[in-house]
Amino acid sequence: MDEIDGVASSSSNRSGALVKLALKPGADPAKIAQEAQRVLIAQFRDRVPVALGGRVAVAAADGQEWWDHSEVAELVAAAGMPPSVPQSSMALPLLLLWWLIVALGLCWWQHRRTLAVARRRGLQA
Repeated sequence: MDEIDGVASSSSNRSGALVKLALKPGADPAKIAQEAQRVLIAQFRDRVPVALGGRVAVAAADGQEWWDHSEVAELVAAAGMPPSVPQSSMALPLLLLWWLIVALGLCWWQHRRTLAVARRRGLQA
């Protein structure tokens, strides 16, 4: 991931389910997220990468222990396992469930906001 143009550094959590990218100043987050997804899809064909941002990313990263590339390589070498061994079969479904909850929450918020605006217009008429 560090080879992607605009990425200052990358790290992953212990399970490998989350990858954190630190961007260089002026880097385009959308382009980097797209390129990171392409790289991850090519490496891990049994998983679907999902870009997190904002509060969701902060919540997902909270309490995680982050490992840089060299630490992960040392751990893999010490354990004698290939780097692409899936760590958790529940990580992806849980992440997708989290995104579904966030999406439904945003839809509910937008609906409530639309109703509030309609009520205000009705009272002004």
